[in-house]
Amino acid sequence: MSKRNQFRTEARDFALYKKEVRRRVKELGLLEYRVSFQHADDNLGDEEISTRAYVYLKYPYVTFGLSVDWHDDPVSDARIRYCAAHEVRHLLLHRLVALAKNRYATEKEIDEAEEATIHRLDYLEFGDTIG
Repeated sequence: MSKRNQFRTEARDFALYKKEVRRRVKELGLLEYRVSFQHADDNLGDEEISTRAYVYLKYPYVTFGLSVDWHDDPVSDARIRYCAAHEVRHLLLHRLVALAKNRYATEKEIDEAEEATIHRLDYLEFGDTIG
């Protein structure tokens, strides 16, 4: 059995990352997105990045990436779970952020995105117990 490199993710880490992302996507009700995953050896296009969510707003599609090389950041199950949660939160806020960056976004569009985000957080806390 080979010794684990503490700064590189392995297949088992990628499996945990996918499991956590799927759980949290479901937990937040972000089910309209088609989800895919990437376990990349190229640091997801950025030296400093360990994980990333690529969201395509035009299409309900997102790719969650996990970098193989974590440089000086030790890999652990807790860190993988944290990163999965963090990236799913980016997905949760993506539409609101995209509209805020768009100078042509209407007040109504921003209000709708805000309300959708709040409803997802309500669901997280209360489930569907409130009519």
